[in-house]
Amino acid sequence: MTAPDATAGGDWTPEFPGQRPPFGPGNETAVVHGARSERTISDLAEKIEAGLLTDEATPDWVQLPRYAGTRAAYARSLAIVLRLTWWLDSQDIETVLTDKTTTEEVEEQRKGRTTRRSTSTRVISVLSELHRAETRTASLAKELGLTPASEAALTKNLSQASWYQAASPLDQALAQIEQDRHTAIGASIDDSAEA
Repeated sequence: MTAPDATAGGDWTPEFPGQRPPFGPGNETAVVHGARSERTISDLAEKIEAGLLTDEATPDWVQLPRYAGTRAAYARSLAIVLRLTWWLDSQDIETVLTDKTTTEEVEEQRKGRTTRRSTSTRVISVLSELHRAETRTASLAKELGLTPASEAALTKNLSQASWYQAASPLDQALAQIEQDRHTAIGASIDDSAEA
C-alpha cells in the first residue's frame, strides 16, 4: 500500500504501532556511498568539470568543444572515484572487511527444489567498483592529455598538425622527402650493423 507523501501535506496515519512515516522528497536514507546516485554524482561532476575549465594548469585543448564529451565523462568518473574514496575513508576498514551478507535464493526446478546460499562482502564490491572507476578515470585523463606523457604526445601531435596546416604544398613535399631520407638512412645503418 502506498501512503500519501506526509511531507507534502498529505494525511498519513500509521497502519500498525511503531510504523515510521513515509520518506519525504530528497531522502537519502538508503544511500550507502552515493556513487550510483545521479543526484550526488551529477552535482560533483559539474563542479569538477568547471574546476578543470578554470584551472590554469589545464591544457588549452581541453576547453575545445570537441573535447566536451570526454571532459564530461572524465569529470563524472572522477566524481565516482571521489564518492567511493570518501565512503571507504569513513569506514572502520577491519570491521567492514569482515562484514558479510548472506542471502538465500530458492530456485524451483522440474524435479524438486534447489536452494543456493551466497555470501558477499559489501566492501569488496566497493573496492572493485573503485578500481573500475579509477581505471576509467586514468584512461580518460590520458585521452584528454592530463598526464605528463599524454600531454607531451598530444602537444607534439597538435604542433605537427598546425605546422602542416600552415605549410605550403612545397614545404610539405620537402618535409616528406626529408623524412623519407632519414628513414632510408636509418634502414641502411641497421642493415650494415647486422652484417
